[in-house]
Amino acid sequence: MQQAPTFGRRGAPPPAPVAATQPRPAAQPRPPVDRARAAPAPAPARQNFLVWLLTSFEGRIRRRDYWLAYIGITVVVLAAQAVVRAAFPHYPTTLQVLRDPAVMFDDSTAHMIPAMLMLLISVPAIFVRTAVVTKRWHDRGRTGWFTLFSYVPLVNLWPFIELGFFDGPPGENRFGPSPKNPGIDPEVFS
Repeated sequence: MQQAPTFGRRGAPPPAPVAATQPRPAAQPRPPVDRARAAPAPAPARQNFLVWLLTSFEGRIRRRDYWLAYIGITVVVLAAQAVVRAAFPHYPTTLQVLRDPAVMFDDSTAHMIPAMLMLLISVPAIFVRTAVVTKRWHDRGRTGWFTLFSYVPLVNLWPFIELGFFDGPPGENRFGPSPKNPGIDPEVFS
């Protein structure tokens, strides 16, 4: 005896076929949108927030998100580098190379694999860190090109202090709505 095909769960009947002759309902015209009163663009969806935070160069982030991302990136990079150092104990540290640059070229083939692994760790980390810092500059009302100052020794103290400890201006700026209470207009409460 042959069983009838089921749909989805066992024992549930398949859906009824839709008649091809049924007319579709007429589309209702949409009312015109008043651009002056339109709501600001919504913040990124929460399920994609981490991807947006780590890969996008658009938008604004709060100090809290900046610190959490920056510390998280640093911990992941340090852990990955520790694994490479544990796997290749002969690989010289930065201090050893600074003291004696010839140590890097003693056995160049032995240093090739850990050097490539360190490069595979560092390049994505620089990209992700640049995306986070750029969004924080946007929150401060400045262009993302200020991120370059974060990679200049001694000058990088200024971005560290400004991005880590100063709040962004309230309300919307040219980079998007405020990450703090994005739906509240600051002029209403002033």
